[in-house]
Formats: sequence, C-alpha cells, structure tokens
Amino acid sequence: MDSSFNAFQIFQSAVEKLSHTYEKEESAANVRWLMEDILGFSRMDIAMKKSQRQGQEARDQFLMVLDRVTKGEPIQYVLGYAEFLGEQYLVNSSVLIPRPETEELVLKVSQDNPQAKLILDIGTGSGCIAIGLAKSIAGANVWGWDVDPGALNVAQKNADNLNVSVQFEVVNALKAWPSHEEKFDVIVSNPPYIREEEKKDMRANVLDHEPAKALFVPNEDPLLFYREIGEKGRDYLTQGGKLYFEINEQFGAEMLALLENLGYEQVLLHKDFQDKARIVSGRWKV
Repeated sequence: MDSSFNAFQIFQSAVEKLSHTYEKEESAANVRWLMEDILGFSRMDIAMKKSQRQGQEARDQFLMVLDRVTKGEPIQYVLGYAEFLGEQYLVNSSVLIPRPETEELVLKVSQDNPQAKLILDIGTGSGCIAIGLAKSIAGANVWGWDVDPGALNVAQKNADNLNVSVQFEVVNALKAWPSHEEKFDVIVSNPPYIREEEKKDMRANVLDHEPAKALFVPNEDPLLFYREIGEKGRDYLTQGGKLYFEINEQFGAEMLALLENLGYEQVLLHKDFQDKARIVSGRWKV
C-alpha cells in the first residue's frame, strides 16, 4: 500500500536515530545520502518539506539500511559505492573506503606529471588512485598492484564501469617485485600506515568493517611499507622519476629523512585541506 510521506519529517526522524552513532552533522549528511539514493528525495525536497507517495518496498528498504548504518556499518558498504573525484566506485569490505585526502594525492600526482607515460600504484585497493590517474593523465599506462585478489576484483570492476584501462596484478610489496620491461615515470602508494596502538582512538565503524591489513602497521616499525617501496622503487623508477606517498601525519619529518637517506632528491612534504602533513614526494636521481 502506498502513502504520502513528508521529506523533512523523514529526515528529522532518521537524523535523530543516527545521531546515537555519529555526530549530528555527519548523521544529517548520511541521511540525505540515503534519502536521495533510496527514496529519491533531493536536498531541496527536504528543505522544502516536499511530500510524495512512497511504496512500501522503498520505505522498508530505507528503514533496513538506516538500521544497518545506525549499528555502525559504513554507509558506503551498505549502499555498495563511494564517491571519489566525482565518480562512483564500487566498494565492499575487501577494500578501504576512499577518503578526500586520497583525492588530493591523485590531484597532486596528475598536476605534477601531465606527461607521465608509465605509472604504478602500489596497494591499489578499490583502484581509485590508479583509475583516477588513468582518467586524468592522457596517454598514461597505469598499473595497480595489491596483495589481495579480492581487492583487485573490485578494482577491475571499477575500471570496467568507468571505461578505463588499468593493468592490475597480485603483488606483495613486502616481497620480491615482479620484473617489468620498462621503468615507471611515477610510483604512488597509499599503504597501511596506522600504528596498532592508534586503534584506541579510532571509530568502531572503521575498526569493525574496513580491512585491517590495509590500515595497520606494527607499532615498532610504522614506516615498514614506505621503506620497502622506497628501496625497491629506486630500481623501478626512470631517472628523474617521481615517488609519492600518502602518509601518517605524525611522521612527516621521519618520511623526509627516510627518502633523503635512500638517495631521493627534491624530497617535499605537502599538507592537505586540513593543514595536516599528508603527502611526501621525491625524485629519483637524474
């Protein structure tokens, strides 16, 4: 049976329920997303207190999804997609949910290297970095490596959906790298960088649902992935090739020292939109 529902009333009720799990501003943003995706109510519909007829199926689905999000399941996993640089990417518990900070990494790499021909993304996950670079740098051949075949399955689906060609390959960055005929102009990585001891400060929706192996590193060796990639990258980069990392903001100085000690030149620290140290870049010797 169909009946008429007021968008603002639905919004208020859902925000109140979700506020037990999230701060009010984030609750409101999530409810707007759910209402648009499932019920077809836009932000303007909510503000104008628009009423429209809703079928029982749509209402039931909205309440079911709202309940899952209230219990802490990330909204992106519930809906099955996340936004990244204006595109929709499929996501599930095999991959991290793309963050705005990583959008800045893609923009930085593409702005610095518009002529790059061969690019490698290590720890590609959903493929958002590799695909974002393939879309923004004309003529670039992009490779994406990840240790998890499940993650690469998601990445391949995203590349297919967005009509982008990326070469995905199962590779463990901490072990021997496969041989490659040509050297890369750019290597980029957003590897695991959160120390185990930082779990106590993290929200349950991240800890309970996102893949731990893509998040955490041992307390005693927080730069594990950066050191491995930086060392091996020297043999895989062209002369003058660039290396880019998304980093833990607490280790900016350590990352600068690491790359300089490995022989990289023009090692720079870049801050994100929140003024946090988020990206480190370096150039291999010319």
